Amino acid sequence: MIDRPQDNQDRPAWYAHGDGKEQVFVEKVAPWAGISGVRLHPKKVAGDPTYIDLLWHESECDLKWRAEPFFLAGERYGVDPQRCLTFNVKDWHRYEEHYPNWRGLWVVLDWRERWSREVNYCLYEVRRMVGVYWVYRETLTDVIERGALPIHCYKDRKHDAHNARDSYLVDLSRYGLAQREEFPWV
Repeated sequence: MIDRPQDNQDRPAWYAHGDGKEQVFVEKVAPWAGISGVRLHPKKVAGDPTYIDLLWHESECDLKWRAEPFFLAGERYGVDPQRCLTFNVKDWHRYEEHYPNWRGLWVVLDWRERWSREVNYCLYEVRRMVGVYWVYRETLTDVIERGALPIHCYKDRKHDAHNARDSYLVDLSRYGLAQREEFPWV
């Protein structure tokens, strides 16, 4: 298990955290989920922490690894937190601008450690699980352009020029292709 940064606004710490997750995805998660042809992007390996993460059969794609559900996604936005991906609006624009041939996103939802949380005296829970999903760029383009995805604005980042201020909420049960899901604690 790779330790999570404690401060959600500490971008360099999150880059370092992500680098470790990318290696775990390539070496362990992809084979576990039956995914072949995936490797770290050479430019990422060469030291650019902002470069798109992976090549999959030589096509550029990114990895989104979430280790804590957005527990309030259902209550606030109607998206089941069990399979909700928070995807930075800023990332979407960067991919479209800098990676014209990017293919999509690999997503890992790892709810083994953080599967419940108390918020304002209410307990929110998801089922413990590990899920791996693929989201096509074309699917994201369609739902984003149609305005079909809710957008969550981060209250602590309203005036932040460095970190993403808002994220799309992607319902992976609707827009993702599950490669493998396991509920080992059920």
